[in-house]
Amino acid sequence: MGQIRLLNNMDDDEVFAFSKTIQAPYDLVAQSKQMGRLPVVLFATGGIVMPADATLTIQFGL
Repeated sequence: MGQIRLLNNMDDDEVFAFSKTIQAPYDLVAQSKQMGRLPVVLFATGGIVMPADATLTIQFGL
């Protein structure tokens, strides 16, 4: 999360340089900056059974 906070404070040129530094596609880094988090999909194949599962889902923002 610290890297995401740093990313949010960067301008476009710094984002481009940062993406080259971490060897990640610029589009993905720019999308992460826009969203304020990593664009990761959560797959829940078994469903939400336990209260801990529901809490985890809420934390991920689903």
